[in-house]
Amino acid sequence: MKYFILLVFFFIRTDILYPQTQLRDSADHIYSFAKHLYCTSDFIRAESELQRLMTLNYSPQNEDTIDYLLGKSLQGLEKFEKSDEYFSKFYDSKSSLKSVAIKEYIKNQFLQQNDFYFYKLFSNSENYDWLEYYYTLKLTVKLRSINDSEIEKDFGNVKNISTQLFIAEHTAKMRSLKSKDPVIAGIMSGVIPGSGKIYTEKYSDGVISFLLTGLFGFLAYDNFSANHNFRGWLFAGISTFFYAGNIYGSIISANLFNREQKEKFQNELYHGLSKNNYFIDEVNICP
Repeated sequence: MKYFILLVFFFIRTDILYPQTQLRDSADHIYSFAKHLYCTSDFIRAESELQRLMTLNYSPQNEDTIDYLLGKSLQGLEKFEKSDEYFSKFYDSKSSLKSVAIKEYIKNQFLQQNDFYFYKLFSNSENYDWLEYYYTLKLTVKLRSINDSEIEKDFGNVKNISTQLFIAEHTAKMRSLKSKDPVIAGIMSGVIPGSGKIYTEKYSDGVISFLLTGLFGFLAYDNFSANHNFRGWLFAGISTFFYAGNIYGSIISANLFNREQKEKFQNELYHGLSKNNYFIDEVNICP
């Protein structure tokens, strides 16, 4: 009887403990798998696994890492507002990830082009721990918007040499951007058809505009000279249409030129920031 009771007790204990052990092992597996997915940039499944892990009330000692990985995964999916929720948890945290998480939060505002809130973030002294990083991205906000105001003033608040070189290089590129005046382009094409497009570096379009306008103008003149008034007015109307279109097209071409130059510079800026991980230290999570 004694051995029977011990045997029953043993099976009861095993039955109670086994699900807990299984749950713990399952959570550990999910955690490792979620990190693997994150490290391979599979952010959709990484987020899903991390959310599932949170429903298991996984070990609190990994809670800050899970919040950070969720923030980064959502950032990678461009779900910035949801990402902010996880990074903002670190404001009152004593986690070793606090500094980098807050920088990621600041970066989110930059990526969302949420400039008003971005500046508002540092309206009080409690955020001074991240002030240099704020000034770094504040300068990149100005570069992104092709804004040359007070760059030297803010530049003095950035101490990191590599960051200074990056900002200085892209400031020089911004200041050397070529631009075309739409009014000048329109006037030039009004005087000499096609010349406004040549001014905006659309050389083939400029030549075609000149030839078509000139051709139909000549045909109108030639038919009027031969007293073929109907054909003269027809070709005069076509010539006028091309003439007016070439002026309007030159103005549009100048605006497009300026936009293309701006977008090219902005793409180079984003590529450089991405290559430098937005000046945020890498967290040693991936092997």
